[in-house]
Amino acid sequence: MYDLIIIGAGPAGYTASIYASRYKLEHLVIGQTAGGTVTLASKVENFPGFNSISGLALAEKMLEQVKYLGAEVVLKMVGRIEIVSEGPAAAASLVSQRPPSGASPAPSAFASGLGSGRQIGDLQGSARSSADARLFSYFKVITEDNQVYETQTLIVATGTER
Repeated sequence: MYDLIIIGAGPAGYTASIYASRYKLEHLVIGQTAGGTVTLASKVENFPGFNSISGLALAEKMLEQVKYLGAEVVLKMVGRIEIVSEGPAAAASLVSQRPPSGASPAPSAFASGLGSGRQIGDLQGSARSSADARLFSYFKVITEDNQVYETQTLIVATGTER
């Protein structure tokens, strides 16, 4: 079981991986495309440390750093995420609230730690109590080819397809 699984192999996922490595967390990065959608950019001029760089070159440099720091990277599409519970009432979605009518949807990234007694919340700002957190034990991240990875902490850091 991993300490952390990061879903998303773009700049946000790679950045999360770099921090996870610095904290010595055994972690996995899963994403459909190495570098994500930034690889489609012919020129990136708003990334610190580079006046101008192609999206593909930036993604390659980020992946090189992530691997240098010891992360495992799997290039597969996630088919589903299951929450495996210890308690009888734990068959619920972690992020189930929709934004109010007319509001922008929440960003497609959240982090959730399970089994630590910390609160679990979504990006809307509502948090479940630590008593609810104890009802969950871990996540199963299952790729489209049915490879199963397990973790107690999950970060979803995905962008959008254009």
